[in-house]
Amino acid sequence: LNIGHGGRTRMLKELQGKYGNVTKEVIVLYLTLCKQCYQKNPVPKRGLAPKPMPSKDTDSRCQVEVLDMQSNADGEFKFILYYQDHLTKFIILRPLKAKRAREVVIVLLDIFTILGTPRVLDSGSGVEFTNQVVHELSEVWPDLKIACGKQRPGQGPGSLEQVSHDVKNMVRAWMQSNRSRCWAEGLRFVQMARNQLFDVSLQRSPYEAMFGFKAKLGLYSSHLPRETVAILQTEEELEIAEEQLESSLWMGQEERTEVAADRSDVDEDLDPTTPEAAEPSTSQGAPCLFCW
Repeated sequence: LNIGHGGRTRMLKELQGKYGNVTKEVIVLYLTLCKQCYQKNPVPKRGLAPKPMPSKDTDSRCQVEVLDMQSNADGEFKFILYYQDHLTKFIILRPLKAKRAREVVIVLLDIFTILGTPRVLDSGSGVEFTNQVVHELSEVWPDLKIACGKQRPGQGPGSLEQVSHDVKNMVRAWMQSNRSRCWAEGLRFVQMARNQLFDVSLQRSPYEAMFGFKAKLGLYSSHLPRETVAILQTEEELEIAEEQLESSLWMGQEERTEVAADRSDVDEDLDPTTPEAAEPSTSQGAPCLFCW
């Protein structure tokens, strides 16, 4: 306090006259933990994860479509189930063997028991198909009650065609990129890629809107260098790598604190406090001299 958080050098000089065995490293550690010094030389914080979208109607309305892939069947799979949460635009894609309500319901049960159930279920395939799916759901899950969605503006055959066009284009791109004709295997990867795309209306990706944070790819989403992650095999190796990274970050923080302390000392040397001038002598004779 006597030196006004002036930095490492000034603190070292102040303590040497009163105490012994106070090392530079101890002073740097103290300055690192000092709140006022931290405010003068803050360390950039990591970005905070975005919060989930605040709404009482989360998952209240979802859309289910069955996309026709019979012209490009993958073995016994001839259709794609497309599921989208209206609020977050999060989608799920699954292969289907047939366009039957019972088969759709089996997939929906997997989705509902993980993400939760909607209050309203929409479909561009028509009211009859929607009613059939909701009826089958109530038979399999008697405690579940879902309302059939009404026709809304922009929803219908045209909307279904657009969804089908977009999904099929993404599937074809995956097949070409992976040199594979098994589109059923690629649906989950297409789904992941689509949910990570930034959406202008959401101002985030559908994945972030649904879960509140960006999608992670294991250790490649950590702060470890990619070349380090590439050679990791065991948890023991991971712990060693994290300890080395933490040590490196700590040393970097100490260096920044030392640089900031040195800069503070240099500023004080360049801008010393100007002492008050001595009062001029009132005696007669030789001109008075001012002592500085």
